[in-house]
Amino acid sequence: MGFPNPQEPDGRPVLLDYATTTRAQGALFLAQLRGQQLPPDFVIDKDGNPCTDPSVLDNGGAMLPFGRYKGYALMMAVEFLARLVSGSDDYIDPDRGDDMFRHQGVTMIVLKANLFRPMEKYTRGAHEMAQKARGTAPAPGFDRVLMPGDPEADMRAARQLDGIPIADDIWGMLTEQASALGLDINT
Repeated sequence: MGFPNPQEPDGRPVLLDYATTTRAQGALFLAQLRGQQLPPDFVIDKDGNPCTDPSVLDNGGAMLPFGRYKGYALMMAVEFLARLVSGSDDYIDPDRGDDMFRHQGVTMIVLKANLFRPMEKYTRGAHEMAQKARGTAPAPGFDRVLMPGDPEADMRAARQLDGIPIADDIWGMLTEQASALGLDINT
């Protein structure tokens, strides 16, 4: 979900973009690639037992939702909206991708705020909400309170200045794929 917040100094939106599982499926891929075990309470095996094996999905296991039963309900809502409503399963090509990517879909529900109230009131309210949240005293051990989307906007600004670091094993995979496609990425 995203909400415009044009009065922010850099115009950053309030942006919620995350997996409804404890972690994104890409974390399983990286753990398997790197020969690492998963943290507890991340996945279960085909019998419903806690598991730390990153190949668990290949053997009938499942990823756990964040937020226990509330996270599970939200995860089901996302699956209905993004996969079933959109009909993305109707276009599955069994020869392309893997289970993670074959079942991806998108549904967009767009609301025009000024149909409900004047846009300047929405904009002012969005800015005030963000300022109030960020003005809250942080919990012990934290420097500040963030709005959804702040970490990503901060990271984007840092990456624009310093570049994008790529782990050696991921860079190796990219160069192998490029080579297989006849591309020279070292120029």
